[in-house]
Amino acid sequence: VRVLCGKDLLYEAPTDGPVLTIENYHNPRSQAGAGGGFGSALDDIAPVAAVVQDQGTKQLLYGTENGKIGQLFMDANLMRRGFAVDPVLENRRSKAGGVFCAATEDITKDGVKDLLIGRDDGLVEVWS
Repeated sequence: VRVLCGKDLLYEAPTDGPVLTIENYHNPRSQAGAGGGFGSALDDIAPVAAVVQDQGTKQLLYGTENGKIGQLFMDANLMRRGFAVDPVLENRRSKAGGVFCAATEDITKDGVKDLLIGRDDGLVEVWS
């Protein structure tokens, strides 16, 4: 993932495959060092190194052509990786469709945004 300002490269971070979608994520209830504020579903399989999340830190969620889901943290100085989930390695699926779209919304009404993933094979996943 590359972030540009005009022709200037501001940030660059490697991903686990060609990125098809990126979602800006902000959750006022997320805690520093947590898996982005999602419920236990992501916390169990996607531990994240402690990251100081101040007012200037932004979280980006991305989905790749080969079905992986990842998180990036971006602040004024650098971009760093958070979690990366491979559904095949997690034994959740034998083959993962590409992540065609991603959205965040509190559909479970627990005050924490859930991650919704739409895959190119028609599967819709809700990570709560």
